[in-house]
Amino acid sequence: MRLSIRGILVLVFSLLLSACSGAILTTKDPSQRVLVYGSLDMSRSGNAVKDLVVKSNQKMPTAAGGRFSLYRFPQDGFYTVKDLLPGYTYKIIGFRSLDTAYYFEDKRPKEFDFQPGPADMVYVGAYQYVPHKRTAKEVLSDSGMFSLELDTKLPESEVLRKIRKTVSDAHWERRIDERLRQLGKR
Repeated sequence: MRLSIRGILVLVFSLLLSACSGAILTTKDPSQRVLVYGSLDMSRSGNAVKDLVVKSNQKMPTAAGGRFSLYRFPQDGFYTVKDLLPGYTYKIIGFRSLDTAYYFEDKRPKEFDFQPGPADMVYVGAYQYVPHKRTAKEVLSDSGMFSLELDTKLPESEVLRKIRKTVSDAHWERRIDERLRQLGKR
């Protein structure tokens, strides 16, 4: 009996380690760090979104399919993905609440697929969640259709001002200030 409990614990521990190895690799090298930012108003979803799901084509040490990470999705919808490595292809593939996942599949905005260069700041846009009518089957399975609509009233400069208050990183605060100055000259 004792041996099987140890075996189960080893198996659980191994699964946890393998799950951790799936995370997107990042860097703190100032000449390489990439920042991705945007806004998504999920107020019409009826759920508090908790995580942004990002996938990368970075090689996995054991399995094919690339890496993915979950990034905290702020309640106000102004999000950042900090310190990505340049040279890889990244995709924002969805959002998750505690009980619901919103995956975009092939209907995601083209800006949600990007391949940043060294030290890039990538603005993926400001969007609003738009629910579609759901069938009874979709309601029972907790799935349904939705789309994302570009929020043309929210400029990049406003998104930057909002995220600057939350980045808590002198490097990114400086880079955001530089970008705001560039946008002010337009």
